[in-house]
Amino acid sequence: MPHEILISPQLDVTQLKALARQAEQLDRLLENNQPIAQTGVLEQLGARLWEASGLQPDALLTAIDRALDDKTSVRLTITDATLHQLPWELLYHQHPQLGFVGRHQSCVIVRRFKGSGQHAPTLLPRPFRLLLFISSPEDLPPERGRLDFEKEEELLFTALDRPWSKGDLIIDVAEDGCVQTLMNRLEEQQYHAVIMSMHGAPARDEHGKSEWGLLFEDQQTGRSAAIAGSMLAQELSKVPQQQYPGLVLLSACRSAKAEESAESITTVAKQLHDQGFERVLGMRLSVIDGAASAFSAELFRRLAQGESVGRAVTLARDKVAEGVWLSDNGTLGKGEVSGDVYAQWTLPVLLDRTADGPLVAVRTSVIPQPHPPLPLTLAGDGTIALPTRSAFVGRRSLLRQHLRPFLDGDTRGLMLTGPGGMGKTTLAALFVRLLQERQPNARAFGFQAPFHLDTLYEPLREAAFADADDPILSERLGKELDRREQIRLLLTSLASRPRPCAFVLDNLESLQELATLEIAPGHEDSQWFVRTVCGLPAPTRVLLTGRYRFPALPRHVHYCAIPDAPYGDILLRMNRLQWPHDMGADKKRWVYNTLGGNHRAIEWTAHLFTHQQPTGEAVVAELAKLQAPPDTPEAMVEVVREAMRQNLLFAELRRQLTPAQDHLLRAACLPRVPVNTDGLLALESQPEQAEANRERLVAYALLEPVQDREVELDYFLVPPIVKDLLGDGEFSPTERQSLHRAIGHYHRFQGQYLSKRWGDDIEAIYHLRQAGDHEEADALAEDVCNFYYRISNYAAASALAAEIVQRETPPPPWWALNRYGMCQLTLGFPATALTAFEHALPLAPSKEDEGTTLNNLSQIYDARGDYDTALRYLEESLQIRRAIGDKAGMIATLHNMASIALQAQDGERAFTLWSEALSLALDTRNAQGIFHVAGTLGTLLAQAGDKAQAAQLLTLAIDAGKQAGFPGVEELEEELRRVQG
Repeated sequence: MPHEILISPQLDVTQLKALARQAEQLDRLLENNQPIAQTGVLEQLGARLWEASGLQPDALLTAIDRALDDKTSVRLTITDATLHQLPWELLYHQHPQLGFVGRHQSCVIVRRFKGSGQHAPTLLPRPFRLLLFISSPEDLPPERGRLDFEKEEELLFTALDRPWSKGDLIIDVAEDGCVQTLMNRLEEQQYHAVIMSMHGAPARDEHGKSEWGLLFEDQQTGRSAAIAGSMLAQELSKVPQQQYPGLVLLSACRSAKAEESAESITTVAKQLHDQGFERVLGMRLSVIDGAASAFSAELFRRLAQGESVGRAVTLARDKVAEGVWLSDNGTLGKGEVSGDVYAQWTLPVLLDRTADGPLVAVRTSVIPQPHPPLPLTLAGDGTIALPTRSAFVGRRSLLRQHLRPFLDGDTRGLMLTGPGGMGKTTLAALFVRLLQERQPNARAFGFQAPFHLDTLYEPLREAAFADADDPILSERLGKELDRREQIRLLLTSLASRPRPCAFVLDNLESLQELATLEIAPGHEDSQWFVRTVCGLPAPTRVLLTGRYRFPALPRHVHYCAIPDAPYGDILLRMNRLQWPHDMGADKKRWVYNTLGGNHRAIEWTAHLFTHQQPTGEAVVAELAKLQAPPDTPEAMVEVVREAMRQNLLFAELRRQLTPAQDHLLRAACLPRVPVNTDGLLALESQPEQAEANRERLVAYALLEPVQDREVELDYFLVPPIVKDLLGDGEFSPTERQSLHRAIGHYHRFQGQYLSKRWGDDIEAIYHLRQAGDHEEADALAEDVCNFYYRISNYAAASALAAEIVQRETPPPPWWALNRYGMCQLTLGFPATALTAFEHALPLAPSKEDEGTTLNNLSQIYDARGDYDTALRYLEESLQIRRAIGDKAGMIATLHNMASIALQAQDGERAFTLWSEALSLALDTRNAQGIFHVAGTLGTLLAQAGDKAQAAQLLTLAIDAGKQAGFPGVEELEEELRRVQG
């Protein structure tokens, strides 16, 4: 076992605060990705940590020398939870044989807060089993929130390729990031280790208290679901302890960072450590994607070799410190820097309950199942390439829904449909790749339609006789003259063998007539082949791709429409392609909004931007028409737009539509978000034909179905590229207004009765304004503005009110001017707020509203230091409140007047006003008034030394605040504790 040295220094409060302050300063630099590694900052803090630790360099060097003799490591263990927040991984001594201890190949830095550290860790036999659990919710911000999990998978599989190909290692990749999926995997299989690649996020425990957690995917919607560390530990406690993995890597931001607060917030890593997981690795701060992936790849490469966990962590840190991942990650160009300038190696934190040791018993005798190297293309006609993991981008929702049923054999037939360029073939090939990784003996064939029987025969015959001679099959083939029957014999033979088969039948739209979508004359052999392959028995799996649904497929074949890729996926795709250096985020978003999530269109555009040789006949043809190459983004997108028009067969498809179907297609471009069947019905010119019209557009991939799992309804939208090709829809102004009115009423109904989402109200406002129905739109906008303001989303409330305030006709109502002014004041624009309030004052519809506006005007002058004007406005407001009997308004106004009087150095008047406000609040049992006024008075009296009166008022405020659930009660309780000593 390794030589262990405990680090538990007795630091006084001053020393601890000084170290914590220095660590916080460093953390701010790390969080902002500052290149600090060569500035000496790390060495300075590391040396101070060394001084605090009590370590002696000679003693440590002697321990290292003994460890080398024993072929172990020196383990430096922090056991004091109060020191958790300090970055002990930075321990540094200037001795040339030491340096940063956390990177020393004979040292291990761990933390232990539970467990003896003497218990032998669980040692499982080969093959090494690793679960890669990725959570990438669909509602993360595209520019900053999306993790490059594709690159992470690629690095991990590349690093572990040798043991994986030998059968010494098995990597499972979970198809979604749901807690239940994690539970299922841990209960089904005992893993040596689990990687949880996801975001850290604030969360709430079962009592509603703030706690750091992890961002999982919601099982129903795929959206973000933050789970507190304590709740995750509680859920994982249901897994039998003998099933616990030997190591859990939380590749998540701040998963091992103790927050600085009155009560230190327990980290996710420590929650799992306390729960009983033997080793947990977390990240102290936000970690750069590339660094996390590089650390994970090197860590598990070492662990698969039988290295002890502690030493593998140290070696992985050292690998990250080399900084090679910076060039691979695109952060810096090759040759620009040497080493990890961002000090990402300092972020992994290891918590260990046991003695150090490996995860896998490498000398155990097993019969490995080797994985032969996967081919570059599928057997068959050689037209379908197997994608690498990093080359494949996104499609999480499709993987979530269809991957595991396909791999498990529950879905044996799956047809992917959608316009050209959506990635149907790539997705089908990925499914086959993952099947072959799980079942190395599986055969896979790929053929592109139209299918010629003579071309099919040879690769099928070669596969049928590849393993061994089959005299009976050979004899039957020799006697059979009909080519269909020969192919049927080969397919039946292959499907009946122990090795499972998978087929990808691509480009099926080439067999269909556009007018009817039935099989075109001359493709009878192809139709026979499709049906024969689909009819093969289990465990044979079939993946079909085509722009349109294929007629008369067996019932067990499921259809899956491939929608436009979300912007986060396309942005990642853009970042991997070559773009001009001045291509900013706004321009990339504009390209996406124009061309949509069509991978082919995005790739073509990138080729044009960087003057690469374009691929695809459509783009080549368009370029040939140009006398000069396009030199602006708009011109380049125009070329791609025209190429996509041809690629989608857009003109031909429109000619197949009836006038009513074409009207529906054009009208369906007006909604900005997907709408359900009621929304499409509102746009129909022939409602009696609504279902047939909708199905026709869906069949031609001109209308894209999208399922909303939250409300369990099907929604539809026109793909962005199709919408762009249709232009303004060719409607007259009157027709357009009528359609906007219809869709506005649809959204209003949805928000009120069905979805109950504010998003529907926002859309209703937009469409009603386009229809000219401003009065109805304003009524909705008032409710939404008030909601945004209540939840402190002042920017959204301001933007919505600004639409009204800044229009010329009809004139804005009082509420919009007043709300806009309040938002602008909060956002730090008092001059704009003053103008809004001054315009609002004469428009106030009631005395109460007039008083509210006067109160708001007083805040402007209060902020300017013009207390006389501020008080004058409040006095006018108070007179109005008294006249109309608005006692709640009087309390608020008196409170504001008192605050301003105090700022104007008129303490006597201030306390008189507060006394009147408190008396009125108590008489009317106004909880808000009691809480604010009594809390303010109590705090001021405490500062003045009147502890008895202060305690009485603070107690009164706290009781009122607790009963009403007001925020800020904790601060008053802290003040009361100080008063009471």
